Amino acid sequence: MSKTNSLFTVVGGGISGLTAAWYLAKQIPAASSRSAPVITLIESSNRFGGWMRSDKTTLQDGTTILKEKGPRTLRLDGSRESKALLEIVDELDLHDKVVFSSKNSPASLNRYIYHNGVMNAIPGKFSHLLTRFPPVIRPAVKGVFKDLFTKRNTPIDRHDESISELIARRFGSRIDDSLLSAVMAGIYASDTKKLSSRMVLNKLWRADRISGKILVGMNHVNKDISKIIAQNDFINQQLSDEKEMWEHRLKHNAGFWESVNSSSIYSFKDGIETLSDAILKDLAKFPHVNIVSENPCVGITKPESSSNSVDVKLSNGEIIRSGKVINTTPLNISKSLFKNQDLPEIFSSTPYSSISLVNITYKGDNLMPIDGFGFLVPRESWNKTDVIGVVFDSCCLPEQDGGQPITRITAMLGGPVFNEKFKNKQDLDSNIIASRAVESVKKILKIEDEPLDVQVTICKDCIPTYTVGYYDRLSELYKWLKTWNGSLLVSGAAYGGPGINIIALHSKDVSARLMTDFDMEKQEHLYKIKATGLEEILTLY
Repeated sequence: MSKTNSLFTVVGGGISGLTAAWYLAKQIPAASSRSAPVITLIESSNRFGGWMRSDKTTLQDGTTILKEKGPRTLRLDGSRESKALLEIVDELDLHDKVVFSSKNSPASLNRYIYHNGVMNAIPGKFSHLLTRFPPVIRPAVKGVFKDLFTKRNTPIDRHDESISELIARRFGSRIDDSLLSAVMAGIYASDTKKLSSRMVLNKLWRADRISGKILVGMNHVNKDISKIIAQNDFINQQLSDEKEMWEHRLKHNAGFWESVNSSSIYSFKDGIETLSDAILKDLAKFPHVNIVSENPCVGITKPESSSNSVDVKLSNGEIIRSGKVINTTPLNISKSLFKNQDLPEIFSSTPYSSISLVNITYKGDNLMPIDGFGFLVPRESWNKTDVIGVVFDSCCLPEQDGGQPITRITAMLGGPVFNEKFKNKQDLDSNIIASRAVESVKKILKIEDEPLDVQVTICKDCIPTYTVGYYDRLSELYKWLKTWNGSLLVSGAAYGGPGINIIALHSKDVSARLMTDFDMEKQEHLYKIKATGLEEILTLY
């Protein structure tokens, strides 16, 4: 059994692990006096990037099709989350590989809800309120008056409740049944009856707790959050550093930043995996970074001989004695890494959602009856159609089609109804799933053409479900991580949100926290701060 040393070990090579390792590598120079790696990145499979997967298929007629097998676009909104990823794009000089969807494009302005056999156009800007007032929006107007005129009915005996419960109390259940359930299924692939209002719609949850009326309380919430941030030294230091960095960054590549400011989403010409591949390629250039693949972590333990370091055991028997570890593996996998330990409830009680993605490509570029980002299906219609949503890929980012006369869409099946729709083994047959998706598209979008290409990807256990009481379980995890004396931290989709932007920001902040407890000159840990990776999340939620 061989043993090696590493100052930092990052477990998991998805986007969280990649960004955590990258931010660490950028901050720590290689020391010529060290024979052992400073940073070790461990991935169980033969590829990095997690669910970020972009495949290309060339058909017999020469048509090349880009198929996103997971996330496909990145949001631009000027937030810290958005900037954390843009920082990486800029540093890796990926500017000429980026494709944008402008704020005035159909993909940015037109989003739809398919409800009871009718396609409802959702207002994309304020002026649309005068021209778009579909049936699924009408309950929202009634909901505004209900919230304003209903007395406080906040459940004081509970710290949390489902989104469905919160919305029904304050706005009426119709908003959730016909609209919000669709939006949340599109983001979390889960049901609002299960999702925590505190974790997922935190501002609404806070507003209700503060004033009893959500619309009245929102202004107080923003002030409260600003006050919390003002009192947080770490966040303030991060904001200060980022402000200075961005002032310098914006002086270069002016055209790129103009496109950023005028767009709502972006990706890459060859797909979103361009980003994870570029991060991995850049990491490989650092002499003090050791990249391990096809060698899963099978155990994380505290060695008896040290109160600070952590032993990371790999499947080949190798043990990496690590100064500090960032664990980015999903909770449902992480629970098997800590053997013979009394684990917090969150490891075993967090369900993960599954989705069947079906990439469908048609010949011709004028097939769609509507332009936009796509449509989602609310709870009331889940039993009436096989899909929970469809993304209009060619409309979102037409440059990815390479000028070819094709139409690409991606149908999503399962999510909140995965276990019901895919009960039997035959339900998971790719041909059956493909047929169900194509028939649904034919029925809903009236596309009668036969597809050029159809490919099915089953994303099993891909998104953690923040169930009611999740904040309390995170608090319990925080206390458990504290017992590791700052040697074990966490990052990933289970902490703060499943979006790529928020994951990248979390990894950035975790890496920065580690630097506050590291002697750069001596290249050694101080072990004065018991960081966990959950500090800001628990503070802000």
